[in-house]
Amino acid sequence: MLKYTLVLILFITSFSYAQQMQPFHINQVAIIDSNLIKGINYSLSAQKTKTSVDTNTENPFDKGFGYFEVRVKEFKGDTVLGYNITPSAFIFKKNNPKQIYPDYYGYVNGQLVLIYNEPLYRSVQRNLTDKEKGRFIKMLDKHLEKPQKATFYDSDHRKVFTDKNYRVDYFSFDAGINLYVLKNGSTVIVKDKGQF
Repeated sequence: MLKYTLVLILFITSFSYAQQMQPFHINQVAIIDSNLIKGINYSLSAQKTKTSVDTNTENPFDKGFGYFEVRVKEFKGDTVLGYNITPSAFIFKKNNPKQIYPDYYGYVNGQLVLIYNEPLYRSVQRNLTDKEKGRFIKMLDKHLEKPQKATFYDSDHRKVFTDKNYRVDYFSFDAGINLYVLKNGSTVIVKDKGQF
């Protein structure tokens, strides 16, 4: 079943990429792979048990914010498929040319999951319009803390500027987990050390 699901995802993605000059849309998908769902739930539970002492900052997952980025990788040999699952609460900005947008998004138990199909990034170019970026960012914003007014001061306590749409941008040094699906159907979860 897993093999057929992967083939279907790759076929749909390949077909959409075959139309390279057509605008690309980040579509919502239903996440049905039980291994991926297990990995997301494992990661979410690990995030919710972290304290501010562990992270040296507030934990957005404790407040119901944040999302997971899933990077899909194919393997040969005994490992059929790999998922790199990383927690994030990073803000996407439409005018950032280096921003990498996902291919799909979905939900696992109400938690937003962004899906990146990395094998395709090396072989195709996507045409993501500003309108599509804006649509995606608007959807993503529902999973991040609301902007607030913040005033910033210099070292002499003089007002420097006020930002009416200030939002904390959370960075995580937690590389997440790697979940490997083996030919025999079993899975292995390994803490990511940047080697995916």
